[in-house]
Amino acid sequence: MNQKKSIWIFVAVTGLLGACETPEIRKQRLLLRGNEALEHQSYAEAIRLYAAALDIDSCYAEALNNWGTTLHRQKDYAQAAEKYSRALMCKPDYVNAWLNRANTWFEMKQYERSLHDAQAVLKLADTVPAYFISGIACAAMGRHEEAKQWFRRVLMRQQENAEAAVNLAIAMYYRMEYDSAEQVLAALLQQQPDEAEAWNTRGMVALAMAAWDDAIGYFNTALRLKDNAWYLNNRGYAWLMKGNYNLALSDINESLARDPQNAWAYRNKGIYYLLTGEPASAVRLLEQAAAMDERVEDVYAWLAEAHAKAGNITEACRYARLSAERGERKKAMADC
Repeated sequence: MNQKKSIWIFVAVTGLLGACETPEIRKQRLLLRGNEALEHQSYAEAIRLYAAALDIDSCYAEALNNWGTTLHRQKDYAQAAEKYSRALMCKPDYVNAWLNRANTWFEMKQYERSLHDAQAVLKLADTVPAYFISGIACAAMGRHEEAKQWFRRVLMRQQENAEAAVNLAIAMYYRMEYDSAEQVLAALLQQQPDEAEAWNTRGMVALAMAAWDDAIGYFNTALRLKDNAWYLNNRGYAWLMKGNYNLALSDINESLARDPQNAWAYRNKGIYYLLTGEPASAVRLLEQAAAMDERVEDVYAWLAEAHAKAGNITEACRYARLSAERGERKKAMADC
């Protein structure tokens, strides 16, 4: 399941009037012009202007922060983190830079660092974005009980925050608290019926409860609201569980065509081959899914079953043990 959100904050400067162009005013004007360029997605120009401001003041934290945001928008996360770090060296109590770096660490899958920076924010200011980043970082590390508490704190401050409610339901899903997740999602959708991610997550909860028809209905609603490769893949899995293999393969292949980096789709295509009697192809795709993203659900259990059907009992038992150690929902079917 896709569980993340990008949060970035840049600093605007307004009200710069007066004829006397002191260095302070010049650097602020350059910052303002850089911000305008950033808003117009003129990234090279924004960087040029921030660099010019830093020529005046090499420790101008706001310019460093906004330069980092320019890089973040271009998905140059490593360089963005470096700029945020420089901003924090210049201004250690700079909440925006802490938040931005926390989000950048998250994008780099450095979840412990992301959580650390979010917690640093909370020592300086009681702010909802820090709660949210703490929640998604904990969730990414599999610490779903902690994640639940952070998302609840968001919702205590912002009751209509759909993203926090969906992420709370996802944390409950991973904790196998399906009834609670369904209650959260039903309440959210009663107030915000056009929230596509909530319908998708409700479909995942229905799948976990083996309510295949309900799941397909929820995924259909999600897709009607938002044409999304992940939703298609999830519906493909529901079709697999119902035994409608042609519909399943169509959805999974379309999902992969749109997003070839979705490890869950490779898992589902592997399951398709397993269920249609091609265990060797299933093993190849399932191992690819596991290599792409270790968080793919139940992949070891499916690998155990695929290896067993291919006659590779040693590998089947190895994956069955890995599945048990990870606490996967699906019970590995291998005679070990």
